[in-house]
Amino acid sequence: MEIIINNFLNSYDDSDIREILPSDKSISQRALLIASLQEEPVIIKKLNYSNSILPLLEALKKLDVPFEKKNNEIIVGKLKKKETTEVPYLNLGSSSAAARFLIGVLVGLEISAVIDGDNTLRSRPMDWLIEPLIELGANIEYLEQEGKLPIKIIPSKIRSGSVKIKIGSAQAVSGVLFAAYAAKIDVDIERPVISRDHTERLLSYIGNIITVHENKSLSFRYNKNNKYNEHTIPVDPSGIAYLIAAHVLQQRKTNLHIKGVCLNSTRIGFIELLKKSGAKIEFENVKEYKGEPIGDIVVLPSIIQKPLYLDDSYLFHSMIDEVPLAISLSLFINGVSEFKNLDELIFKETDRIETTIKMLESYGASVQRNNNSIKVFGKQKLIAGSIPSFYDHRIAMSAVVVGTSLKDESRILESECINTSFPNFTLTMLKLGYKIEEE
Repeated sequence: MEIIINNFLNSYDDSDIREILPSDKSISQRALLIASLQEEPVIIKKLNYSNSILPLLEALKKLDVPFEKKNNEIIVGKLKKKETTEVPYLNLGSSSAAARFLIGVLVGLEISAVIDGDNTLRSRPMDWLIEPLIELGANIEYLEQEGKLPIKIIPSKIRSGSVKIKIGSAQAVSGVLFAAYAAKIDVDIERPVISRDHTERLLSYIGNIITVHENKSLSFRYNKNNKYNEHTIPVDPSGIAYLIAAHVLQQRKTNLHIKGVCLNSTRIGFIELLKKSGAKIEFENVKEYKGEPIGDIVVLPSIIQKPLYLDDSYLFHSMIDEVPLAISLSLFINGVSEFKNLDELIFKETDRIETTIKMLESYGASVQRNNNSIKVFGKQKLIAGSIPSFYDHRIAMSAVVVGTSLKDESRILESECINTSFPNFTLTMLKLGYKIEEE
């Protein structure tokens, strides 16, 4: 599939886009797994059904977790350990989060399984999580390449203890927390940086005691849980970042309203970066729900006046999925934008340092790379054309945003990958007045 885009704009009405916006992918995955560990069924509303979530649902079904779908709800039953010699084969597709979280849950429940994925997921590191779990007593075998999927979990009781996460990966931290929660043990986690914290928030909300220390380490103490019987998933801030970017880039003269968004500070770094550079973005009606701040976003008419500068570990992790988008936007801003220490982007669905640069070069841009840092000189002359996405949804949506600024039509190739996180992306852009079509 290809997406065709140019800079033609229609008027729009944003009042009816809520139902087609993507619910938060990260919270959806966590809610599914925590729901499967409850004694009573849990109702989840507005679950994200993108290609990142469907493999997790299929894996849980193979583990005999009962599900019942009703309209915009799914009722999730309990994951139980069975007395069987059968070892289920669970393929999580390209979803690293689903794979790492499920590994933690199955280790904690002492359930044997083979965890695998597609070629993309097989190339991504798993030792960030596997090594800490082994320290707690897990028995895990690499079936092919050391440190990579596929792996086999052999039932083994894990014990309370302390582990060290080598890299600032929220998925690795969450995998350990899921293992501890499922096994009903305590754990202390040393980590280099505070990153996405949805797991900590939800586990705390249902009664567990989690303490974040001054040195960024955290302690998890299992506690008898409060009832967790329903959860409505908020809008994904990473998904709507592309809508915000296009709105600001086009200097649209009306406000853009997006309701019911997750405003977790570990997820809105892209918005904070834009605000620092002159974009006028406000939060309204903010309240706490299931441990998360939820509210409305209003994007006012404004211009990004200052170059973008990213050299802060916390800010980087709070916008890690939107870094390719920020680099793309910097082509249109006066001055020199810099993005430093982007090492972790190498381990995403693609090497996103390389694929971001190659995508922008297809538009005729010049981007300077020094090791794992990037420098962009703004106000470059770009040329519409056929633009590769490298089958990476973040690269594809960033390419679409760039295409909204060009008079001639651009074709974003392999754009079906957008279904990984935002199945209604094209429809949403149409409703917001952009001339966009699929072919």
